[in-house]
Amino acid sequence: MNYKRLSFCILGGFLSALFCLMGSQTSFDPPLEINSSLISMDFANRILLGFTLGISRWNINYILHGAIIGLLVSFSASMTFILDDLYRFLMYTGAGVFYGVIIEVVMNKFLKLPVTS
Repeated sequence: MNYKRLSFCILGGFLSALFCLMGSQTSFDPPLEINSSLISMDFANRILLGFTLGISRWNINYILHGAIIGLLVSFSASMTFILDDLYRFLMYTGAGVFYGVIIEVVMNKFLKLPVTS
């Protein structure tokens, strides 16, 4: 296992959680109330996204890799509000796909830490 890749992916997940919380304040009118439930869900889900990307050995195109894992991990949290708020569901799931792709681009193009078998 490449522990350097894993560490940077988890850091990317942590940073994406911060951006996700900031986005929840600018993308919704009125802004979502920041409470411990929202903070813990965002951090747990985005750090799980980074961890899953870091341990994955799925040898496919890195952009597709980030998008699929971002979709699957984000869907696990966003499905809880699909019936109540479709816009929030689409934003949270779409952001997960985006963050998954961004983390993979940084890992592959900037840090030169691709998925290894």
